[in-house]
Amino acid sequence: MQNSDIFGFYTVDDLKFYSKFDAIEVATRFEKNVGWNFNDNIFTKIDWTIEPTESLSDLYRQRAQQLRDSYDYLILWYSAGSDCDNILNTFVNNNIQLDIFGSGPFEKKIRDKIQKYSLEDSVIMHGPVDNGWRELYNAHCFVFPSWYEGFSGSLVEAMIAGMPIVASDITMNKEAVTDLKTALIFKVMDSKDLLSKMEIVIKNYPEMIEMGKKAREEALNRFDIVTISNQYEQFLNSIVNKKVNIGRL
Repeated sequence: MQNSDIFGFYTVDDLKFYSKFDAIEVATRFEKNVGWNFNDNIFTKIDWTIEPTESLSDLYRQRAQQLRDSYDYLILWYSAGSDCDNILNTFVNNNIQLDIFGSGPFEKKIRDKIQKYSLEDSVIMHGPVDNGWRELYNAHCFVFPSWYEGFSGSLVEAMIAGMPIVASDITMNKEAVTDLKTALIFKVMDSKDLLSKMEIVIKNYPEMIEMGKKAREEALNRFDIVTISNQYEQFLNSIVNKKVNIGRL
């Protein structure tokens, strides 16, 4: 499909985007507003006075089925716009289950939405669980898109689990994993680069399993508690035993 055939596009100042996510990302970074524009050659061809015969829910269901029939894999950007709850419901009602572990400031908001849209059977809130890292073994890949981290503890847990990993290129992540050796690294805040790396995982899964094994081996060697304790002890001893010359100003 050519860009001129798309229903419309987004703008941030003089920049044009055909991806809502990309437009929001740039607008947020530079504190700008996002605009929406119709492609006139498409907009003017539609008779907007004709009411659809299907309900909105039926139209969503048809569109979801069209997407499912057209693609092997789908990524849904849930941007919290006015119709996102309807879209989310459509996919949830097609037996896609969401498991959420842990807790945080958005927990009440999530629970309220689950109750509001009767999603108790499709969106499962597990809360904090003991040894939650074990749940990683039920997943096929660990995607870690953080914009910043103090220490990438979750990433190390995924390494120890031996999972295929896709992580952003922030400094703390790159201290834990090595691109193309123990993980695939993508440019932080770059959704297209992230997508390309996820596609690599899907198309080359046996190779990614081997990469996960290397990540586990490295994590056990570098982040084992005994190893880290010994390193701390050696560092502290080097400081204590170091002779420091103090001069006068």
